[in-house]
Amino acid sequence: MGDAAQRPAVSVHQCGVIVTTGALTANRHLTLPQATDADAYGKWIDNTCTGAFSVVVRQSTGVTVSVPNGTKAYVWLDSRGVTKLT
Repeated sequence: MGDAAQRPAVSVHQCGVIVTTGALTANRHLTLPQATDADAYGKWIDNTCTGAFSVVVRQSTGVTVSVPNGTKAYVWLDSRGVTKLT
C-alpha cells in the first residue's frame, strides 16, 4: 500500500483475495468497484501491512470497513457499501 490510497487494477478485482503489503503511516483507502445488489461480490482482504494503521475498504459510495494491520476479513460489496462478514 505504501503511503497512498489505492485503486487496484482491473485484474486485481477478478481475484478472490487481495493481500496488502507495506508500511502504513496513516489509514489508507482501498477503493474497489461499485456494486449493485444484482452484481454484489465478496473478497478476502489480508492486511499484512506494518504500522499502527488500517486499510479502509470502500467503494465510491456507501459504508466502509476498516481492516487492522495483521488481520484478515471477508468483505461483501453491494449497493449499500462494504460489510465485514468475518
